[in-house]
Amino acid sequence: MSKIPTIEEFFNIEKIKKLNTGQGLLKISQDLAVEFAKMHVEAALKSVNDNVIINDYNIHEEYCPHVDENSILNAYPLENIK
Repeated sequence: MSKIPTIEEFFNIEKIKKLNTGQGLLKISQDLAVEFAKMHVEAALKSVNDNVIINDYNIHEEYCPHVDENSILNAYPLENIK
């Protein structure tokens, strides 16, 4: 997975200056926040896709394919959002 920038890297002054074409600072900040969130959601979905575990048998040793819930819930740690 490519490195996702930290919030400090993403909200850098130069990027805000380039985007400031008559828009207010609040609007620019909102647009950047949405873009930042989209990057993390995309990374989280890719991580789930790459790390999902499918178990073939249930606790009674019967064939019953199912997704391991923890493999999804733990696929993208919240610590990735900085």
